[in-house]
Amino acid sequence: QASSKTDEIIYFINDYAERGALFPLIKQEVDILNIKNIIPGFLVQVNGLLRNKSKIRQIFPDHINQYGWQNYSVQMLIEEGYRKEDKVYQILKLKEEIMLTCHAYVEGQYYLGKMNRKEAISYLKKHSFLDHYETELLLTYSDLELYYGIENFIGIMEMNSIRREYERKMDINFNLLDFHNFFLINGSIPANELKKKIKRL
Repeated sequence: QASSKTDEIIYFINDYAERGALFPLIKQEVDILNIKNIIPGFLVQVNGLLRNKSKIRQIFPDHINQYGWQNYSVQMLIEEGYRKEDKVYQILKLKEEIMLTCHAYVEGQYYLGKMNRKEAISYLKKHSFLDHYETELLLTYSDLELYYGIENFIGIMEMNSIRREYERKMDINFNLLDFHNFFLINGSIPANELKKKIKRL
């Protein structure tokens, strides 16, 4: 559906959590959601876990690596040139990175009782360029899943660290596809164990 104020196409996504309320997403934001949650994000990661020989790891994956891969998928695709002619993707990537950092900080303060919910929402809206619905959603995730924001932040930091370790080990033989296959098959294990496996390659 086209916006009445501009020629830009806006996608209206019906979110069950708001009892049928509609909120607009531009097409680039829809792309980012698909990258993170479908391909090459969550669904690709699930397929990698199914190839893991450890049944326990299939049932109980490491959340830090799980969230790390999903956020890394966005970062990696845009840095590798996905839709590079459209600068909106660069802006959205920066917004995602700011949001991850701010959410982790606010979550820590919120858990420690140094911020109440209203203060946490105000901070996120001011520093993360999010609207009220988005900030409420982030804090709901923090309420429902302990350390959700912190694990997402640590996840992307560890994911980048693991890639650097792999690049150093492979040197001139580094191949991005090989790294992704390595991570997806083994990535359900904690980051420190994954780095040990890289050193043994």
